[in-house]
This record gives sequence, C-alpha cells and structure tokens, in this order.
Amino acid sequence: MREALRLLETEGWAKVAVHKGATVAPLSADEAREIYEIRSALESLAIGLAIPRHTPATLRECAALCEAAEREPDPSLYVARNAAFHMSLYAPAARPQLEDLIRVLHRRGERYLRLKFGLPSYKGESDNEHTELLDAVRRGDVPAAQALRRRASAWHGRAAAPFSDRTRASGSRAREPTQAARPPPPPAPSPGVD
Repeated sequence: MREALRLLETEGWAKVAVHKGATVAPLSADEAREIYEIRSALESLAIGLAIPRHTPATLRECAALCEAAEREPDPSLYVARNAAFHMSLYAPAARPQLEDLIRVLHRRGERYLRLKFGLPSYKGESDNEHTELLDAVRRGDVPAAQALRRRASAWHGRAAAPFSDRTRASGSRAREPTQAARPPPPPAPSPGVD
C-alpha cells in the first residue's frame, strides 16, 4: 500500500503527509504551467537531437502512432497514445535520461491533460498539432519542430491553468478557457509572386 501511495505521489495524484495520511493532490495552475514549461524545454531539446537521426522506419512508426492517436475516441486510451506518439519523435535522440525525464513529466501532466478533454475543441486541436509536428520532423526542420513544441506546451499550460484552480475552488467541471488562453492563430502567409 505504501509503495502504491508513493507512486501516486510521484506522479502528482496524491499528497502524503507523515502521521496524517494521503489525500488527493489538488490541481494547481502554477503546477500546470511549470510542468508544461519544463516539458517545453526538454521536448524542444529532444526533438532537436532526434530529427537528424530519424530514418524512414522511425518516421513510419511516428506516423502510425500519430494516426492511432487521431483515431482514438476514448480519452483514457488517448492519453497513452499521445505519450507514445511524442516519445517516438524523441527516441532517435538515444538520450535515455532525457526520455525518462520527459516520461515523468507526461505522467505528472496527465491530470491536466484529462481535464482538457472537457474542452469541446481540444481533441481536434491536439490532432492538428500532432500532424504539424510530424510534418516538421519529416522535413527535417528542427527550428519549426522546436517552435511547435514550445507553442503547444505554452498553450497546454495556459489552457489547464484557468480551470484547475477554479475547478478546485468551485467544485464544478472545467469550462472552456477564455480566448486569451487559446494558442495564437498561425501567421498569415506573406504575399508573394506566383
């Protein structure tokens, strides 16, 4: 039992206090932002190291995992498919310590990811983000892939933050975040000569 509680605490699901027992860990806007800020830095590093080492076989695996996540309607299974897709992008970097840190942060952020499934537009936005990221990796475009990871992580941190504290305070379900919490639209293409 103690080991199970330690694991839940490590993954952010529980808080254990000596001589007081365990409680469900409260959701925190600050924690959500911090998790996604750290993920942004580590995943940007990982994808930058991995892109030059991708092969046609690793890219096929990434594409298959991206498609599996896109087809997955069950939020619980989507969480696992989402993590598998992201980790497949970083695997060619062959940095096991970096991968372990990213996995821990995926698990720590899972509570906030599950909250976002209450947002009507979340699944489609996530699928589009995955497609854009995979396209950048296929092109070998390290700066674009890193920028996409930073943008997505910043949005995820902001999207989870507004309703994590509000949900705890009000006891209500998460609501759609304000327009300010959404990612900015992509820049309009610059006019060019056809």
